[in-house]
Amino acid sequence: METEMIETATTTAETNRAETNREIRSIARLAGLGDEWANGQIDADANAEDARTAAFAEMATRQAQTRTRTARAEILTDHNDPAVVIARAGEAIFARSHPEHQISEPARAYAGMNFADHARESLRRAGISTTGMAAETMITRALHTTSDFPLILGDAVNRELRRSYQAPVSGARLMARQTTNRDFRTKRRPILGEAPAPKQVMEGGEFQHGTIDEAAETYAVSTFGRIISVSRQILVNDDLGAFTQVPAAMGTATMNFEAAQLVAKIEGNAQMSDGIAVFDDAGHGNDLTGNSEITPALAIMRTAMRRKTGLSGAPIDVAPRYVLVPPELETAMQKALAEIQATATEDFNPFSNLTLVVEPRLTSATKFYMVADPQIVDGLEYAYLEGAPGPQIETRAGFEVDGTQIKVRLDYGCGWVDYRGWHRAEHDPEAE
Repeated sequence: METEMIETATTTAETNRAETNREIRSIARLAGLGDEWANGQIDADANAEDARTAAFAEMATRQAQTRTRTARAEILTDHNDPAVVIARAGEAIFARSHPEHQISEPARAYAGMNFADHARESLRRAGISTTGMAAETMITRALHTTSDFPLILGDAVNRELRRSYQAPVSGARLMARQTTNRDFRTKRRPILGEAPAPKQVMEGGEFQHGTIDEAAETYAVSTFGRIISVSRQILVNDDLGAFTQVPAAMGTATMNFEAAQLVAKIEGNAQMSDGIAVFDDAGHGNDLTGNSEITPALAIMRTAMRRKTGLSGAPIDVAPRYVLVPPELETAMQKALAEIQATATEDFNPFSNLTLVVEPRLTSATKFYMVADPQIVDGLEYAYLEGAPGPQIETRAGFEVDGTQIKVRLDYGCGWVDYRGWHRAEHDPEAE
């Protein structure tokens, strides 16, 4: 009798476990959790209620992970950022004027669109219906609403201005170091002298203090600029030529302005903080007066630069890198600097490692300059306002002019910070 009761209890328990296991597998299927999850619950002898609770927890975890992945994907694929749209549309306008430009893949969506097309899309993004509007009306509305159309035009203008600003290379600019200034106050450019030579410290003795001499030159950054206008007629006519020529001319004008400022400093030969002109043979030992033959003059200039001393009187060994000349001396200097394949010792050209730079803005046809690398030795320097290198532009819909106005601003200044990296001489070809 007792044996029969035990067998009956065992059979009942097995039946209950089987039913629980079936229920767990049913929960797993409904929750989409799979056999692996169900087997784990069964192996842990979980009852149906515990399995149901675990299933809800697993579903909540997976749902949270899905939301995180979805949010991340939306950020990566969001193409509605106004700054992104402006840059891509502006590049597309620039590419229409310059077929050689390799347009980026994202900007291809705007390729081939004329000004009226860009105006229509700008109004659409601003939530303004363009149904039934003529091209002239769309352009006018796009210029005078809160659409991004003026900003797109400004981006295209900026690309054109930058291209023309950076294309020509100014000889004077190569001779100067670029830097920045935080504000418009006079910039004090300190020049440190040489470190003091070490002195022997006797046993038990004290280290002695040394000093570093210091001098300073000053100059300031100022604001320059103009306003140019792109008329509504140009936009309606889809006149790309007129639209690009004006910004290109402004870019070239800005580059010429900067170069002219540097040349004015070179030829102005103003006094430095020590009361002596930049080029002064008696005070600075860097002005070879009188007409000289080029090759002997180069030798004298190089020796003088190598003999230069710092503020404390210690040698600093300035190595010349460039020769800056006006166009009138270009041919003569090319002959002097031409590299010779030496077959004898007397044929060796000691100046073949100097780089010839021609600056057409130099007004003197006879003066030329030997210059050290401005990135290594202080000399002539130019600065932009911090965070605004080169010309900067702002755009707005015109009120006085029916179209869009583009303001070109340049915060720029230049000046001498040291004389030791420069040497001047004079050569008159007609005196030969």
